[in-house]
Amino acid sequence: METLNTSASATLYYDGKCPLCLREMDRLSQLKSTQLQLADIHKLSESGDLPDKDTLLRTLHLQL
Repeated sequence: METLNTSASATLYYDGKCPLCLREMDRLSQLKSTQLQLADIHKLSESGDLPDKDTLLRTLHLQL
């Protein structure tokens, strides 16, 4: 059985131009722990660590 590392941090990438996503992230921000960071895809700088913006916008991404 795989266990979850509760001390690890994670980043959830979302579409900050989507009204539904914004409502969901607003609610999630009230419920989440400090270990979860929420990142608007449209405010990210280009990085080799992440997929390109179009890929991020097509699928929900969580990076541990």
